[in-house]
Amino acid sequence: MVRLQEGHVFISYVREDSGHVDRIQRVLQSVGVNVWRDKGSLVAGEDWKHSITEAIKKNALVFIACFSDNSRTKELTFQREELLLAAEQLRLRRPDKAWFIPVRLSDCELPHYDVGAGRTFDTFHRVDLIGENWDQGIAELVSGVLTILSPSADAEVPAPIDTDLIVRMKALLRDDRGQIELEDLVRGAANRTFGVLTDLTVFPSNDDALLNRGVDAVHSFLGQANRYWAEVSEIRDALILGCAWGLPSHNALWTMTIERIANSAEGPDGLAMLNELRRYPTTILLYAGGIAAVHRGNFAALKAIAWDAQSRTNRGATPMIAVGHPWLPFGSFELAAQVLAFQSEGEDISDDTIAALAQGTKGKRYTPISDHLHDALREPARAIIDDDSSYTETFDRTEVLFALLAEDAVTQSKATGGGYVWGPWYGSYTWRSKWNPDSGAEVKLEQEFVSYAHNWPPLQVGLFGGSAARAEAAFAVVIEGSQTARQHHY
Repeated sequence: MVRLQEGHVFISYVREDSGHVDRIQRVLQSVGVNVWRDKGSLVAGEDWKHSITEAIKKNALVFIACFSDNSRTKELTFQREELLLAAEQLRLRRPDKAWFIPVRLSDCELPHYDVGAGRTFDTFHRVDLIGENWDQGIAELVSGVLTILSPSADAEVPAPIDTDLIVRMKALLRDDRGQIELEDLVRGAANRTFGVLTDLTVFPSNDDALLNRGVDAVHSFLGQANRYWAEVSEIRDALILGCAWGLPSHNALWTMTIERIANSAEGPDGLAMLNELRRYPTTILLYAGGIAAVHRGNFAALKAIAWDAQSRTNRGATPMIAVGHPWLPFGSFELAAQVLAFQSEGEDISDDTIAALAQGTKGKRYTPISDHLHDALREPARAIIDDDSSYTETFDRTEVLFALLAEDAVTQSKATGGGYVWGPWYGSYTWRSKWNPDSGAEVKLEQEFVSYAHNWPPLQVGLFGGSAARAEAAFAVVIEGSQTARQHHY
């Protein structure tokens, strides 16, 4: 996760909106943002006006102004003093550097404070946190705040942890009576996400900055990749919880959810690299749900998202595992994939770093996208996995299972006369066991399969068609492929 600038986000509001602001504060703090507000930030006996002035003028990297019917109708409020200070700062600050974010908590007009150069508060792009739009709005707010606080515009944006979604899902997953409410909750989130992913003003299919494939192209490309990451955060967290704790009756919901997002990948004609990048949300969700399912031994959920879920295009339908290959979204821009891997590890990415990677003077990653997904999904996966070693072991087992299922998809497509299907990929587990390949994740999983035989849990839920022979054939290819990949690394 990228390191944020030191300082805080100042939230201005009226007392009647404290409940809304509590919720905003929880989400911002969940992604490492320091929040300053009068509640909890002032010390008893402290000069209120002096402290507020200092907090706004000297240390506020972002000023969030919350407006509502309460703030509009209240006769006397300290918020107006804060807004006057904000207006003064906006006159002094560079207009091209974002600092002020207006937030509406109800359908109200923004006050017309003069901030110079013909600007008022309502000329700034606002975020609405109103009713059913709250989830989409909070993702937009967090993305905006983190972009301002990040050292570079394309720095990886850690997605917000929606505590309300998590709490609601946990309550519903084990309540048979809540099936309809759970489905409405998850499908609503999936539909909102689908709408954003297919919005060409947010995710265009053309970008002249990408044509030279240089430093500027990397920044632009990763900016779009990071927007994808932020937009699917809600669905990602839903699948992590659902595939870990869901009941068999919920599996159809996980299938529908990942299918809905995968179908957003069919965009209009445009640059090949941007059209390929539209597959990135599918890869994120496949890995997130897969890690959760494997960790909890919920292989029926794994089957629901990787095999039962179908990617449908004008060329036909294939199991989701066949389009989840992590290299597909980045195949036309290998340099960006390398930068993303280092960025996810927490390295500060400068133009010099990008140039060094392009020129070969900085060592590259063997499995950059696998490395990126391992690091980037670590924090979201803490909802179910506390220990770092357990997380890495689960990640590796998941990638081996994905490779096995991808190989089985190739075999089945050939047997039925289907079209071309991408085969298995060999992820970061191949270099993690470089000094002792006999203890590699693929070898351990094969030993488990041999010991269980027909009772191997993935077979019991119908993966590989319930056929040990199909699983054995897939293992033969993946074991050899993993060893070959490991040898090529060194």
